[in-house]
Amino acid sequence: WRRHASRALTSRPGMRRWRGYRAGASIPLPLLAPLAGEAANAPRGAEGVRLQCLCGREVVAEGGNLTCTCGRRLGSHEGGVLCLGEPAPYWGEIPQLEMRALLLEAERHGWQTAARSHLSGGLREYVCAEQRAAFEDLLPLPPGARVLDIGAGWGSIAAPLARRYQVVVVEGVAERARFLELRRRQEGLERLCVIRGELQRTPLALGQFDAVIANGVLEWAALLDFSASPEQ
Repeated sequence: WRRHASRALTSRPGMRRWRGYRAGASIPLPLLAPLAGEAANAPRGAEGVRLQCLCGREVVAEGGNLTCTCGRRLGSHEGGVLCLGEPAPYWGEIPQLEMRALLLEAERHGWQTAARSHLSGGLREYVCAEQRAAFEDLLPLPPGARVLDIGAGWGSIAAPLARRYQVVVVEGVAERARFLELRRRQEGLERLCVIRGELQRTPLALGQFDAVIANGVLEWAALLDFSASPEQ
């Protein structure tokens, strides 16, 4: 998908120019959104996320279909999570073994009960409270708009937004993506789609999101790819 030509506006109204990005290059986040004045043209709902194959074709992730017509498989579905590539190494606010114990309890007794059992007061408030998504009232988006949440973590922003918008979350750590899916299922958030993938290696097609959220991500962006300079 990084070979796919990205779009940008010229200084002349209504005119576009195309900018090519070499394989492996990073594409600025705004290019994942539609051009000014255009609505995102992806199908609405958790189904309908568009992926970009290296051959240039787009694949709509519907009905479990993750294979391009060129024969390349772009990912797999695992327990309700759309898995694209290998998971990121574990990191989180609690140790990995504790996180796995939390997931087991969340499956049996619900994610909120598990959070109360395994998380300290401050972290529990961070995960369970919905104040972090209070900015949604300021978003210039109509109900049903499609939002991309990068590095969604525990879902404390994505879950509240998914009650108003179609939300696609990208989370690289397998345990955190699994928690997001449990939370989605237990809260009945049908408009939330969970993708396990690393930001720079997730083959999302361009022009399908009305807004991109990268809360708590940009300060770590330089650590995602040591082959490029921090500015890139």
